[in-house]
Amino acid sequence: MQIINRFFIAKAVEGLCQSSLDYYRIILRAFIIQVGKHIKEIVTDDVRVYLAYKKINKCSDNTLNNIRRTLSSFFTWCTEEGILDRNPMLRIKGVRQVKKLKKPLSEDDMEKLRSLSKIGGGEIPPDVEHQLHVWQKQREIRR
Repeated sequence: MQIINRFFIAKAVEGLCQSSLDYYRIILRAFIIQVGKHIKEIVTDDVRVYLAYKKINKCSDNTLNNIRRTLSSFFTWCTEEGILDRNPMLRIKGVRQVKKLKKPLSEDDMEKLRSLSKIGGGEIPPDVEHQLHVWQKQREIRR
């Protein structure tokens, strides 16, 4: 049985949802095709070059980290299963991501949301009202 298929079986048994398995499959297939080597021949520099290639082709830092995590999961599993002697991901660190502070909603924006929530007639749903309250508190804290 192919190594990658064994990996997916193991992940499915661990309880990974189908959408995660599909995402892992897309990432691993693209990686293997781009690198062009058998899994047992892949080294750290192959992974670095692949991540650099993705970065040059405008992948966001978040996407790069998702790719790195997927590859790390796969190669860690390969190492634990005895398929690989060395994990090529061990020396690859996470990609630094810039945290963007989201601008809080203005009073006008909050009023628009309240009025939109009332369109069906009646009161604002409790979950919407709660979120508006949270946003208002965040705005006050940031002042």
